[in-house]
Amino acid sequence: MARELRDQVVVFTGASQGIGRETALQFGMQRASIVVAARNEEALGTLAAEVVRLGGQAEPVVTT
Repeated sequence: MARELRDQVVVFTGASQGIGRETALQFGMQRASIVVAARNEEALGTLAAEVVRLGGQAEPVVTT
């Protein structure tokens, strides 16, 4: 039995731009809880705020 997206935690790497960013936003619109990881702290913060605005939950993680 498949669980609803809003009951999942999804992890995205390379989420500060491009396909990773857009995919994270799409999951945010589905109210998923996501972890977004990338090197660009500012871009991750902006993305996390956008996901929350769309109704999801986001935890940014800066990688090196």
